[in-house]
Amino acid sequence: MTMTLGEIDDRLVPAANLIETAPREALERLDDIVRREPFAPDDMWRVWECYSLIWYKLFDKQKSRAYAWQAITHPGGAPRIIQQIEYSDYLFFLHYFDDLSDDERRELEMLYDKFAQDAETFPHPLERHRHAKLRIGYIASAFADNVLCVFTAQLLMAYDRSAFEVYAYQLSETRDLYTDEVERQVEKLRMYPRNVDYRDVAQDIWNDEIDILFDLEVHSGGGRTMVVMCHRPAPVQVAGIGYMSSSGTKAVDYFLGDPYCDPPGLHEEDFAETILRMPHSHFCYTPSTRVLRAAHEYHVHSPIVFGSFNNFWKLTDHMLRLWLRIVRAVPGSHILIKNSSQKINAMRMTRRRLLHIGFRPGEFELEDVTAEYLSRYQDVDLLLDTYPYTGGGTTCDALYMGVPVVTRYGRRHGTRFSYSLLENIGLGELACRDDEEYVAKAISLARNPARLAELHARIPEMMKASPVMDARAYLHDIQAAYQAIFARWKRGMEAGRQEMTRERRIYNIVDSIAKEQNIMGKANRRMNKRQQQRAQEMTRQETRDFRKELNDAYEKGQYADVINTMAELVGTKQQTPEDLYKCAYSYFMLGDYMRAAGMVTDVLAYDAAHVAARILLARICILEDRIDDGLAIFDFILEHYENALSEEQREDMEDILDYYGRTEQERLAKDFPSVAKFLGIEVEEDAEVAAPEERTAQAPAAPAASAPAAPAAQQAAEDTAVAEQERQSVLAKTIPFKQKLHLLNMFAGAHFVAAEHASTAILLSAALDIDASDPETIRNLAVLAKCLGKHDQALALASKLPQTDFLLLDYLRTPAE
Repeated sequence: MTMTLGEIDDRLVPAANLIETAPREALERLDDIVRREPFAPDDMWRVWECYSLIWYKLFDKQKSRAYAWQAITHPGGAPRIIQQIEYSDYLFFLHYFDDLSDDERRELEMLYDKFAQDAETFPHPLERHRHAKLRIGYIASAFADNVLCVFTAQLLMAYDRSAFEVYAYQLSETRDLYTDEVERQVEKLRMYPRNVDYRDVAQDIWNDEIDILFDLEVHSGGGRTMVVMCHRPAPVQVAGIGYMSSSGTKAVDYFLGDPYCDPPGLHEEDFAETILRMPHSHFCYTPSTRVLRAAHEYHVHSPIVFGSFNNFWKLTDHMLRLWLRIVRAVPGSHILIKNSSQKINAMRMTRRRLLHIGFRPGEFELEDVTAEYLSRYQDVDLLLDTYPYTGGGTTCDALYMGVPVVTRYGRRHGTRFSYSLLENIGLGELACRDDEEYVAKAISLARNPARLAELHARIPEMMKASPVMDARAYLHDIQAAYQAIFARWKRGMEAGRQEMTRERRIYNIVDSIAKEQNIMGKANRRMNKRQQQRAQEMTRQETRDFRKELNDAYEKGQYADVINTMAELVGTKQQTPEDLYKCAYSYFMLGDYMRAAGMVTDVLAYDAAHVAARILLARICILEDRIDDGLAIFDFILEHYENALSEEQREDMEDILDYYGRTEQERLAKDFPSVAKFLGIEVEEDAEVAAPEERTAQAPAAPAASAPAAPAAQQAAEDTAVAEQERQSVLAKTIPFKQKLHLLNMFAGAHFVAAEHASTAILLSAALDIDASDPETIRNLAVLAKCLGKHDQALALASKLPQTDFLLLDYLRTPAE
């Protein structure tokens, strides 16, 4: 996943600079930046994209995907070229997920054609393509020592020079020994900097009069090669090898396939292109020097060792559960799971997932990627393939090293890579149609050591003798295919029958206005119009529109859209506590409890009697295992606001509190008497009013009614002692400073609600010592100063907020009753 923020907003630089080396700190910085700095609506796509990349680096693919989609679909802001590249990246990222139907995936892929429709294309008169030799152009991010090179080396180095000229176009300046060899073998290697104008690349290809242009990466290399393809710099364009699905655009004519990945009639509708089937395999594997030098010293292990050498991103929870079934069915066995692509946090997150699914520590072994990974193949008896994103290069490496691979295949092209490889080497029996066959096949082989030993001995020779490594036959077949598809194009041109290009010519009529617009739909064009209006003045009508969008999204449960629209509404400075609550609830439903709690703080700063916000805060506390804090908040709600509860709120609270009412009656009666009464638990008279230190409600700081007073001197001393303990406890925690600030403000809020102002001051002062410019702390200090009668100090504090808070100023100017 790449980050293409263009000219990055200076405000995001402190976070962006940490993404590669310290993503956790980058997240903390970004949270802080977003909280302090107002971002214009048309800048929010940069913020979402930054969040997406941080979560990608933290190995949380669900959050990364969610923020990426917010960035891509954000109405307005992102330049067309950046949106196109990010959408390519998103399409590739989707292959790591198993929660999309084939129809949903196809719809998203075909949406990419909108970018091609907007691209300026090149003309291809027949007179420019009457060369003595057919000119083939290959385009990729890098022709270097990587997984792609093991499948493309023959195309670049062993082609028939009497009939073909090969050109290579590399969208980076990366160079190694492999690059040098490619440059020696091809007619021309053109290399470009990463910030190149992609139309200039297309112009070079057109100037070279390339007859057939082959995109070897499609959407897998960051999407930049596809930007060039959309300009149609060659009359015939092909895609495949390094990607697992359709390009999604009619700018590409053919997609390379084979009879096993793409049986006729199986999934033609998945492709915008015509499938160009090779007779055997669309892969031609050339072992790297490392593979050729690796030792083959295998013996069957007892107990059996399973293995997976795929990228950890490919590991779905469903597949891990199947592996657990397999391991448990073979006593004493375990699985070696070795990463093929180093990612920060990958090991920790994968270990956590395995334990959560039910693996015991002795049932798995995790290893990060290493330079000596090939030797580890000899420590594995049987490789278990991933699904739906199966192995390609790792499957070939394993088979060449003699390790049998059990794979599961589906309907789509990309789920059948390993199946095609196994069929081509004569081991189709190891490819399984469904989960149960996959599990049964793996268990059966693991229980047959003699068969495993036989396969380890035979597979290397089977691999070498197969179509997968028959370079001569592969080149003969693919070069014949090149000649056939180019001849087909020529016949159409010569006969005046231009069926293959008539649709594309429509795309040459480009509306110059449309080039500047966001192309993701009517909503985006409408937002562009709003941006022009907003540049002059935000109107009341726009505020009503934003609020209607927010409410509609909230009612439909479209929580990411709620958050997105809230960013627009904040720009009008007309947000209400109810708007803020809906945003807080949306963060809660998306699992982002920290931001949900922060938003609840904002709600209660404006409306201390907002019961729904307090209930939400209590739920967050309980979900984060802060049970006493959650119960204390519920107790406070029931003590002060029970009559204001709706029937639905009462039912929700009963559902949440029922467990504690059944298991902890005595403690509830003693520490949380209002909760106990609510649940029908008998409460002793002297337990009804608990001491404040026993009932620390984690309510955010906000104006609230005073609690019943206790004997002044003794009570004040006890209160400040509790606050000091809380202060020391928070400062001692090994958590990010933003979390410390938030906890200190939360504890301060509890004391403020109980009218324990000295204790409130102790905790807020501690927060101020950590960060003297934290908006939450400043806002709460201003409210405290107002309550203490220090009106000028309160207003002075409010003036230090990075964004003017009119509701707070209005509250501070209101005379005390």
